[in-house]
Amino acid sequence: MFSSKYTGVYSVLYALFDKNENLDFQLMEKQLDHILSSPCHGIAILGLATEVLKLSFDERKEVIGHTSHYIKGRVPLAVTIAGNSVFEQIKLAQYAEGMQTDWLILQPPLVGNYNAQEYMGFFSKVAQSVHIPIAIQNAKAYLGRDLSGDEIRTLCKETPNITHIKAENTPIEVYKIKKSSPHLVILNGRGGLEMTDGLQLGCEGFVLAPDISDWAALIYEYWQSGERKKAEEIYQYCLPEMTFVMQSIEHLITYGKRIFGYRTDIPIYDRSPCLRADETALKIARKWADHLGEYKKVGR
Repeated sequence: MFSSKYTGVYSVLYALFDKNENLDFQLMEKQLDHILSSPCHGIAILGLATEVLKLSFDERKEVIGHTSHYIKGRVPLAVTIAGNSVFEQIKLAQYAEGMQTDWLILQPPLVGNYNAQEYMGFFSKVAQSVHIPIAIQNAKAYLGRDLSGDEIRTLCKETPNITHIKAENTPIEVYKIKKSSPHLVILNGRGGLEMTDGLQLGCEGFVLAPDISDWAALIYEYWQSGERKKAEEIYQYCLPEMTFVMQSIEHLITYGKRIFGYRTDIPIYDRSPCLRADETALKIARKWADHLGEYKKVGR
């Protein structure tokens, strides 16, 4: 029932706003058009790059419904489920399942600080409320909490539809999780940093923002086809942009989003609160956008 493996590079949408800080679904469609014409293997929404915690519950539902209807199953769709109670997460998870979402990524609640058993019970209850594959987001650097390899293995035994890990981990940490639970599919993030080392040590894909996801998909394809020298060369070409963007989540949202905007001619507006763009940093962002060039396209 839960044998599906979602691998490859998923592009997680940026939340695009108009001048009045409202979600702009025309701009979101333009973003989707670029991603769907790129080498990316899937779409992810409502992650940290989507500024999910700035979106109301109804806005999250709008993003899910609009994205699902627009992509029409052309690529798999993953939805990140954030929320500070089991009830809130179940409600959104079941809505996403009803919108033909292929798999879900569960974030830990951000209120309080509890022991691992509490988080494991939380994830298990949400996962058991739906009938599609589940990934646990293991991102202590960004969310302040994560599970160990042994805890993940125990959780998976109790909840069979937990089949993936959405990691924000170093390749060494990925290797430890994979060694503990070899059946799990691990998709890493971190903006693509250490991407080829991650592929070497157990990553089967990545969930990345669209400023770099088209290039990352090329790296993944070359790696999988055995052309690893070519994959390493492309990774080295992209690494300066990855390093510039991944200074913090706030930095990613302000400058990664603008790099994407420069590459696609999509206007970028912020929703408060945000890291306000600095003119010097914008010049650097423009430099790396020019370095990466126009958004890469493939026949689909």
